[in-house]
Amino acid sequence: MNRNSVLRALASIALSALLGAVALNAQDSVTVTVPFNFSVGSNSLTAGDYRVTQPVPGILAIRSVGDNSTILAGTIPGGGPSSAQPKLTFHQYGSYYFLSAVSNGTRVWTMPKSFEERQLLTKTPSHISLGILASKGK
Repeated sequence: MNRNSVLRALASIALSALLGAVALNAQDSVTVTVPFNFSVGSNSLTAGDYRVTQPVPGILAIRSVGDNSTILAGTIPGGGPSSAQPKLTFHQYGSYYFLSAVSNGTRVWTMPKSFEERQLLTKTPSHISLGILASKGK
């Protein structure tokens, strides 16, 4: 077996483990309808229905219910206190929206600011925090 074959096999095993963890963690998921296009890290997502799970500590999986596409996003350790209701919180700069936090009703995951959000922050220091209520599970 050459080195590339070994790397592909390891990547396949890691992906299988990750997807298995998502399936096992589905009962802790948060489902939400986002009525606007938004960004998570360097990824742009369209308005629609999303399911958010935590497949492994420090990582959120954000899956579009419509087309089943999934992105993985790192979180900042030590999120603040959670609200009783599951919700996603966004920072709004004009017509740009950035996911800033996810709460499942018992825990909060804070998202790091992307390069694009930091650039907008230097031009427009004020922003609006917008929370969208979500449902647990489903």
